[in-house]
Amino acid sequence: MTDRLLMRLEDRILIAHRNLEGCNVTFVSQVNKSRTPSSRIGESSIVVSQTYKASTKSQELSIRVTADVLSKASMKIGDFVDVLYDKDSDRWMLSRMVGGLKITGKEDAPTGLVRYTLKEGHARLTEERDSLPKRKFSLDDAMETNDGEIIFKLLNEGDEDGKES
Repeated sequence: MTDRLLMRLEDRILIAHRNLEGCNVTFVSQVNKSRTPSSRIGESSIVVSQTYKASTKSQELSIRVTADVLSKASMKIGDFVDVLYDKDSDRWMLSRMVGGLKITGKEDAPTGLVRYTLKEGHARLTEERDSLPKRKFSLDDAMETNDGEIIFKLLNEGDEDGKES
């Protein structure tokens, strides 16, 4: 093999050019087009999902947060938080509190999870059960972290141009 040229992004090979037996060959990464194996949330720091659980005929909201964002907010897996939503600014907040919803996951996991059953009056990603599951990603440029607080906005699933929900 000669003429090795690799294009890399964050330790992942995107394209590898090779000259094999006199032929130029270009290998294109398949992993790059897939969800990364170390993370359930891909490129965003926070992913919020609303799902329907047929066994209990209820809806759940799941908020998955990277360990890095938790750390920036001086939070960790095992802490308890409240989930708050401001309709006017369309912002969400996770705020550490005693006896709230537990951030679950393994201690060394790349993400933590807050999940709860939606009740009347809870903020939702959609009111339409037929559109579930629904998933939105954080707009990381608009995220704020303080001691015990994470404030974030969400994008619609598939939006990559920064349009807010």
